Amino acid sequence: MAEDPGSLREALRQEFIGSVFGSAPAQPWRTLVVDYHAMRILSSAVTMYDVLDHGFDIVDSLEDDSRLSAPEKICLYLVSPSEVSVEMIIRDFSPGAPKYGRAEVFFTAGLPEKLLQRLAQSSAAPFVSVLKELNLEYLAPESRVFHFDSPETFRMIYSPSLSDLRDPALDELASKISFFLSSSNSAPNMIRYPPSLERVSKGVASSLSSLDMHDGGEKTVLLLVDRLSDLTAPIMHEFSYQAMAADLAGKQLQGESIRSSSSDSAEKPIVLDERDSIFAQIRHLFISEASEFIVLASKKFAQEYNVGSGSKIPEDLKEMKDFIRSISRKQELASKYSMHADLIHKLTEEFKSRDLQTISMLEQDITRGETVLGKGVKFDQVWAEVQKILKDKPDGEKRKDVLRLLALVATMDGFKEDHVDALVNPAQLWPEETAALLNFMRLAPKKAKSSVFSNLFTSKKSTAKAEVSYDLARYVPPLKNLVNDLVEGKLSERDYPRLVLSSTSPTPGARSKAAWAKKTASGEPASSPKMRKGPRYVVFVVGGVAYNEIRIVYELSSLLKTDIVIGSTHIIDPNQFVRDMRL
Repeated sequence: MAEDPGSLREALRQEFIGSVFGSAPAQPWRTLVVDYHAMRILSSAVTMYDVLDHGFDIVDSLEDDSRLSAPEKICLYLVSPSEVSVEMIIRDFSPGAPKYGRAEVFFTAGLPEKLLQRLAQSSAAPFVSVLKELNLEYLAPESRVFHFDSPETFRMIYSPSLSDLRDPALDELASKISFFLSSSNSAPNMIRYPPSLERVSKGVASSLSSLDMHDGGEKTVLLLVDRLSDLTAPIMHEFSYQAMAADLAGKQLQGESIRSSSSDSAEKPIVLDERDSIFAQIRHLFISEASEFIVLASKKFAQEYNVGSGSKIPEDLKEMKDFIRSISRKQELASKYSMHADLIHKLTEEFKSRDLQTISMLEQDITRGETVLGKGVKFDQVWAEVQKILKDKPDGEKRKDVLRLLALVATMDGFKEDHVDALVNPAQLWPEETAALLNFMRLAPKKAKSSVFSNLFTSKKSTAKAEVSYDLARYVPPLKNLVNDLVEGKLSERDYPRLVLSSTSPTPGARSKAAWAKKTASGEPASSPKMRKGPRYVVFVVGGVAYNEIRIVYELSSLLKTDIVIGSTHIIDPNQFVRDMRL
């Protein structure tokens, strides 16, 4: 599937191709050496085909000590501006034994003066023909999603034991946000923020004022969201295809679009990528809908391509070329349908084996404040259900699911420290887990009545045939209502004050839409329903974003016909989030 030029991901890809790779040299082939952090960024947007197309025949990891020397070749380094990476580059050009004939060095962000001087005075300096600092410290895994791949920021900001790191972490975050806005051709004229993130909002404003913003920058509203304003979305079991795959099959989904030449490729991981047209259509569907889609689409595919029947072999050269191309296309599609069908089946089996029906139904009741029959949910009832679940002494992955449920129970009115003490033995809690539950209890915001949210967005109706019931899709992440209010001009001025920036953006009549802003919510080209006139909205969740929140941004962008993208410090792993809450 060709990448739509309107996506964040495609914009980052073009930046790498234009600013880093350049045009492919005729001779010789080059070597690309990337450190771990830079590889994460690069792989989020660039494919191995892109690398080969621009004259690189070898991709190596900077950290790999077994890299072969190639003194006749040019080496392009793409690395983070760290002392470790700089020292490794210098080591590659030890006196009398340089690994490469010439070096082109690109840092993902500004290089500290001390490290610049170290490189300039080293044995590597005579070999460096290009040295460039980029502002590309964000990953763009999807058309409307970006993040900084920094899960450690959560504890740096929120842990009392790391309080001396809080302000520096917030300042660095503000700098990264402003660089993203600048590199994506966004020109914010307003920031909405909660009082807890005032430092970040002022830091972004200050940083933007010192940057050279493009005259054609897109008028933008930045919304900052504090993760502590909602602790439920990260730990809820979500049963849309993408979220369920990441949650229940995460270890299988660690593939990269670029692999080191020295990596072991014997076991090929599953990669769910929106460049896969099938995945792009079903990623946000409820798992039962995704299953039905694959079944119907596979049947249609079999009919269109006459799968299972013989094909006449053409004799004409042109017909033969078209025939081979059709066979290749058929095999590619068949492989994708097979992969998705297999993964959906595995996810459904995992759902059953871990008894997620019981756990997730209770989660839905807690967050909605009522059962599927409309009866109110009281803490004592929930507590009794938890005791029943713990009698089975869950272990392995199911124990993690139960721990997430306990964290959710800890956010309820009525949960006290005595309840944590009562859980230590039956739940076999470790001290760190006890600390996490106490923090969920202490830091959870006061709940609004369930009726406030229950009618804003329509929930799906239950179907008897679905293996995973729609009753498990009643939960609506609070972020949906927050972003909806922002776009509709109803966001509380008390809860989210506004910071109006000095005009760096053009007047509305001079707007020149950036390429990535031409993307529609579904991931389809801009020939789909047009966006209404208005600013771009960049929603940034400090402390991590959950897959259910990513999904609602696509839904709102489509529903409101408005350009909305979401970013964060990182994409949350639910089990890791519970561990991080030990603070």
